[in-house]
Amino acid sequence: AFLRFYDIPGMWIGDSARDYLVAHHIIKYQEFPTIGYNASAIKFFYPPYYYYFLATLMLISSNIVFLTGIFTLLHVLTILTLYLIGKHLYDERVGLLSAAFFTFSSSAIFYSRILWTAHMTIPFSLLSILFFIKYLKYNQIADFMLAIGIMLLISIANYLIIPIAVAYFIWLLFKKPASFKLTITVFSIYLLLFIQLHLPLAKNFDHKKLAPVYTNYLKSFISASYFTVLPEKLRLLGNTILVQHPQDSLYFAVLVLLLLILNMLRPGKNIQIIKKITFLGSFIAITLAL
Repeated sequence: AFLRFYDIPGMWIGDSARDYLVAHHIIKYQEFPTIGYNASAIKFFYPPYYYYFLATLMLISSNIVFLTGIFTLLHVLTILTLYLIGKHLYDERVGLLSAAFFTFSSSAIFYSRILWTAHMTIPFSLLSILFFIKYLKYNQIADFMLAIGIMLLISIANYLIIPIAVAYFIWLLFKKPASFKLTITVFSIYLLLFIQLHLPLAKNFDHKKLAPVYTNYLKSFISASYFTVLPEKLRLLGNTILVQHPQDSLYFAVLVLLLLILNMLRPGKNIQIIKKITFLGSFIAITLAL
């Protein structure tokens, strides 16, 4: 907690200032926007709900340190979320290891001090993943509904979270075929609510402009995200490891080879050990990449 609360509010960026000023305007002048901030990926706009979220917090205090502190507190609580994710996936030791990586991650500490929607998605997306894992493990419908509900609320603030919802859908279809009817029903409701929550934009833009925007976004999501962006990200990852950190290149190569060998082993009574090593190795690989 100290590492995150130290030196808040942290870096003050243009997006943070814009969101703060709009929320403050709502409180002071009682004028209510129906358009949110710009979604640069699709060259359009988000719904305005994030402005109202900040404005609600400002009813308590408009102090920047207070507002940033709320975000920072959410990131501190995410340490517990990471612990529970690791615990439900494997055991308490893996949970502690997951929480430790997040606790001392310089990137996670940096993100926790900035009043920005992209960083706000981290605590909520991980909380959604926790409930989804609990659903897969204990088959409690309440956990499933919480996972989807949190995903819906946060996805209208930042579209970066949507691929996780897609991953949920694919996982349920292929890994839990008995829940096919539930899966289709819940995700149909998710899609309908997602569309309905974008209706404020329809007050300013007719369907002839709205439809092409989201159609093009869907096309780019399917094509660019998986066939263009991913290879580019992998290239950048390789460049980071091999060029910027050449001293770690050999270690990284050995680690990847080890993971491949472990995954080729046939499951036996030591499968839990193999899983733990693979899980730990994945975290090490990510850490090296960062």
